[in-house]
Amino acid sequence: MQKMILIDATEYDDLIKQGNKPPIALETTNQVIEQPINQQALCQFLGITEPTIIRYRKRGKIPYLQIGSRILYQKDKVIAALENKKRG
Repeated sequence: MQKMILIDATEYDDLIKQGNKPPIALETTNQVIEQPINQQALCQFLGITEPTIIRYRKRGKIPYLQIGSRILYQKDKVIAALENKKRG
């Protein structure tokens, strides 16, 4: 059994216009999002010890992500934070 829907012409025209709108263009960037790394990998990358990383984190010198009990770091943000601390 088919169902019929009745709408007036102006509503129909509005629906057609809405459906024919061009898609919203998404802004593209060339920025590469890196995968967060763990504390051990950050130590190897920076060439410093784990106690130093822990001290930096606790003093708020470097940003980190905490997911449950896991602590992860984004290299680019850590580098930027350390460079800002050197300048300031």
